[in-house]
Amino acid sequence: MIDYREEQIAARELRNTAYHEAGHKLLYERFGGAGDAIVWKNESGNSEECAWLGQFRPRTCPEEMHKVALKHGFAVPELPANRKMLVGMSGLLAEEILSGEPDAGRSFAGFGSAGCS
Repeated sequence: MIDYREEQIAARELRNTAYHEAGHKLLYERFGGAGDAIVWKNESGNSEECAWLGQFRPRTCPEEMHKVALKHGFAVPELPANRKMLVGMSGLLAEEILSGEPDAGRSFAGFGSAGCS
C-alpha cells in the first residue's frame, strides 16, 4: 500500500475538483451558456471531508443565448433535450478522463457527491 502525505492527498483533491468543475463549465459553454468554475479550500477542519470544494456558477443560460442568436439571424443548432443531464454528468466524466481508469461503478455510486475520489 502506498502511503500518501496529507499534502499529496490535498493536491490530488485540488486537481480532481478543478477538473470536475471545469468539465461542467466546458460543456455548459459548448451549449452556448457562460459561467464560472469556482474552487476553494475547505476550512471546516473535518478530516473526513474533501480538502477542496467546488461549484459551477452559471451566468448566462444556453436557452437565452440561443434565442438571442436566432433573433439576430444566426444559424444555430437546436439545443439537445438532455443538455442539463449532460452538463451534470460532465464533471464526473472529466474526473474519469483525468484518472485514466474508467470505473462505471465508482462514477455512478459517487453521482451527487462528486469531487472527492
